[in-house]
Amino acid sequence: MNFSCLALLLSLGFSAFEKAQHYFSKSQLNAAITEPRAAMSDTYKLYYFNLMGRAEPIRLLFAQAGVTFEDERIDRAAWPAMKSQMPFGQMPVLEVNGVKLSQSRAIERFLAKKFDLAGKDEWEQAKVYWRFMDTY
Repeated sequence: MNFSCLALLLSLGFSAFEKAQHYFSKSQLNAAITEPRAAMSDTYKLYYFNLMGRAEPIRLLFAQAGVTFEDERIDRAAWPAMKSQMPFGQMPVLEVNGVKLSQSRAIERFLAKKFDLAGKDEWEQAKVYWRFMDTY
């Protein structure tokens, strides 16, 4: 098992960590815990029509965080063929490492937390959601 598999196991939670202790040395586990998460780079692909709409706050989160993503702009003529491949048959959809997440608010909250833009504590998070994410 390589280092990225070990880091994935550790990111899954305590039970996975307990299991990992049986297969890896202490030094391997400590290295995986202290290594920056950037070593495991995520790939992002955003699906939406060629307009601002509900995907624009998502694009702004990527821009604010300085994270690159693939902005897949779907032509209206191509949408009927793709609709069955999208969760709930709707867009925007964010694909992270091959896994699709739908619903714009869920995507916004996911990215805000992932990029440390959601606030330091529950009060800041509430203010962020109230002022930015729940206003339109």
